[in-house]
Amino acid sequence: MPDSAPLERFLAARADVVLRSAELGESRFALYEVEELAEAQLGYAVGADDEDLTGDETGQWRPLWLVVGEEELGQVALLVDLGDPRLPVLVAVEDDGGWAPVEVAETYAGFVALLADLQESRAQGADRAALLVGAGARTPTGALRFWESWL
Repeated sequence: MPDSAPLERFLAARADVVLRSAELGESRFALYEVEELAEAQLGYAVGADDEDLTGDETGQWRPLWLVVGEEELGQVALLVDLGDPRLPVLVAVEDDGGWAPVEVAETYAGFVALLADLQESRAQGADRAALLVGAGARTPTGALRFWESWL
């Protein structure tokens, strides 16, 4: 796990978060506890034999990408780019060329707030179309396809 000022910045942001999971219909999101973060890097930044799987080549897992949660139904890893001061949340997408994550929220705090708001709106009976409008207004271009699959 990265040992750096960016990690400390994330941990400070994480400390302010109360939400640990959210359910949006069939999709369930888990946001890992601080104690779970090291284990969550297995298979992404760290191999089974504790080898470093990171690199700077196209398609490689970046050293400052930190797995912070998961969408459990599709087993999709959620990561924060510690190299970006905004601490954006990305979805770990792997294709033939390797890792090509897609940003789904501009900040970790924004992602958590959106999850909480969507969960509350769903509980109050909002339909899928209204939820998608809410998600689309608060997420980067290109991210709506993930929210469509999750809602």
